[in-house]
This record gives sequence, C-alpha cells and structure tokens, in this order.
Amino acid sequence: MYIVIPLSLYLIVQIFFNYNCAVFISAGTPKKSTSEPKCKKCFGFKPYGTHHCSFCNKCILLMDHHCIWINQCVGARNHRFFFQFLSFLWIGVFVVIIYSYNTFWKHIISSYNNDTFCFKKDALNYLPWFENFCSDKYRLLVTNMAIFGYLLPLIIFFPIGFLTIWNFILISNKTTQANFVQEKYFDWVTIKSLITIGVLYNPTFKDIWKKFLGIENERKFTRHILFPSIHIPLHAKFNCDECNNEIGRLIHVV
Repeated sequence: MYIVIPLSLYLIVQIFFNYNCAVFISAGTPKKSTSEPKCKKCFGFKPYGTHHCSFCNKCILLMDHHCIWINQCVGARNHRFFFQFLSFLWIGVFVVIIYSYNTFWKHIISSYNNDTFCFKKDALNYLPWFENFCSDKYRLLVTNMAIFGYLLPLIIFFPIGFLTIWNFILISNKTTQANFVQEKYFDWVTIKSLITIGVLYNPTFKDIWKKFLGIENERKFTRHILFPSIHIPLHAKFNCDECNNEIGRLIHVV
C-alpha cells in the first residue's frame, strides 16, 4: 500500500510533463526548399509522410493527426510525447481503478458501512471540513462522489486504452494515422495484418521503437523514457524548419 503514493506522484509528473511537451513543442514543419514534391495547398516542400493540416494551415512532418486536446497536430517532433502521455495516463487510470475498488464497493453496498469514508473519524478528524461534509445532510453526496470517482476512470480506461494500443500498432508498422487513412482500408483484415506483420513477426520492431523514442546517441530507456526528458528523436530533425533555431538545437541535445 505504501507504494501507491510514490507511484501516483511519478505518474502525475509523467502525465503532466508529456502532455505539456505535446502541447508546447511544435509538431514540425518542412524546411523552406525548392525541392520536389510540392504541397498542392501551400506550395511548400512536402517530403514523404508530410500532410497539410487544414486546421493549422501548414504542412506537418510525419503528421499523425490534428488533436483538439493539445490544440495542434501530432507530428515528428511531438509524437513521442503524445504517445507517452497516453501510455502513462492509461497506466494511471488503471492504478486508480485497482486501488479505489475497495472504497467503491463499500460505498455501493451501504453508505453506513463502518469502512466508508465518513466513518474514518479517527484518521480524518484533522480535516477542517470533515464534520460538516460527513453530516447526515451530505452523507448521500459523499457516497455518490465515491461511486462517481470510481466509475469515471473505469469508463475512460477503455477509450484511452484503445488509442494507446492503436498508436502502438501504427508506430510498430512505421506509419501514422494520416498515412493509414490515406493508403489503407479500415477493416479487420488490414488491422490483423498490421498486428501480425508489424508487431508479432517484425524483425525490425526493436529498431523502429528505438528510433521513435529517440534512444540514440547513448541515450538510455531508463534515463530518457522512464524519467522526463525533453529530447527530440533524431529522425525528426531531417527536413525540419524548427530545428534551425537556437531553441531547437538546445532541445535536441537535452
């Protein structure tokens, strides 16, 4: 039980860190060039995997999709942060579901069970709002809050899990959501092929993930993935306009 607090703090730090990086680090736009091919909308250089986003009104390197939750596109430079945000959020929701089940079950059986929140007077009496909050007037509210606090993570666990697993499958196949929609048909045969070829029987699986996570140039999984790191994968620097400025160079060496 004592591991819950440090584990929760660790997950909170990782969730907020990766979310903010996904929000504030640009997705990556192609550098100015006269090379071919050209984008038909903005007429700029458009290397493979680049797509023009109608919301951002610009081309995005290795664009995955435009995400309303981060108010920008997920692309070459912030895709790692977006995926880690989803992964740690999914783990965090799972931890909440596991460790709050006992509280949920006792509140749903009876709001007057001696093990419910409001009967922990000896342990929680120091709280200034405890007496009023746990009076008969609000006891039903406390029970409903305990039940709602469990059902909410239980509900969002499945869509977050789906997004995480789907991103994992796409990344393992060296593709993005935008490329998949453009080139593939969304059916069970295609998905089964992605899982079989890209995940289960892919000889380059490990190399693909090292490249995606940026575990290159002596970077380590424990230091740069399990702990917050603002590094940008090396492949995101190619044809990247943002990588020419001072901030871009600083980010790439951290």
